[in-house]
Amino acid sequence: AATGLPVATVTMSQVLGFSTIFLPYQAPPLAVAVQIGALPVREAVRACLILAALTIVLLWPLDVLWWMLLGRL
Repeated sequence: AATGLPVATVTMSQVLGFSTIFLPYQAPPLAVAVQIGALPVREAVRACLILAALTIVLLWPLDVLWWMLLGRL
């Protein structure tokens, strides 16, 4: 209500934020998994950056199309 946007729109936009992780320390469960699995931080960062790039290039446009289909945009 504070943003002036419908709750469904805010909820749908949160999906983009949760799926775009640039560094492992942005998601505590991921940081713990990196430490428990004894993964090199460099490899975890590399994987996060690749997945973030794929998310931006593929999932963001698909999400916008989905919003258009639902009539939210």
